[in-house]
Amino acid sequence: MERWRVILGAILTFAVAAQAGHSQEKAAPSTAQVHLVITDMALRGDNELPRLKQDEVKVKQGKTFLQVTQLIPAQGDNAALQLMILIDDTLDTSVGNNLTDIREFIKAQPPSTVIGIAYMANATVNVVQNFTADHEAAAKAVRLPRGGFSTQDSPYLSLISLVKGWQQQNVRREVLMVSDGIDRLRGEKPTAAQLGPSLGYGPAYHSMPTISADATGASEISQRYNVIVHSIYAPGV
Repeated sequence: MERWRVILGAILTFAVAAQAGHSQEKAAPSTAQVHLVITDMALRGDNELPRLKQDEVKVKQGKTFLQVTQLIPAQGDNAALQLMILIDDTLDTSVGNNLTDIREFIKAQPPSTVIGIAYMANATVNVVQNFTADHEAAAKAVRLPRGGFSTQDSPYLSLISLVKGWQQQNVRREVLMVSDGIDRLRGEKPTAAQLGPSLGYGPAYHSMPTISADATGASEISQRYNVIVHSIYAPGV
């Protein structure tokens, strides 16, 4: 099995405060401040990002452009990040060798990042480590997946469950999801064209089948709850 690779480009995250208007018939318009997280990314990983200015950010609600009142780079005192490592418990235990990469990634995070560890199964999540600034403790919480299936396994519904239960705070919130991407709840199975060579425990598929209908829903809900999701594809059996 190939080792997982994480490629980090030039990425800078900002918190945006905008004034959103709410109007009702025969009532004076009112405003409410909302907090959004945006990511400014270079087209190439070796490019340096130019400084993003407040007047370069446009926020639109329906057909109406909202006023951006503040742009805060997620650096220094504003660099707080909640990162949840979400691992599919249906993955074969042979991925154990690759978990070292995840543990090293956790240990390399800056002190401003708090990390949680959770496992996906039966369309739910099992949090084995709550958010902590102790990166050594978070790394130790990473265990082998159980490798067992059920009829309810859907990584996308598990992601939705996590996002909906995540307490809202004005900090960046991100998920690193490690999964084979198979939605067994929807009856998805790898086809012959997706099967690769045997790795000693049976044939492994090297690409996902058709994207689950729940994947779109999980993406939309993550955006609605202001959670950024990154994925690592881990081949299953």
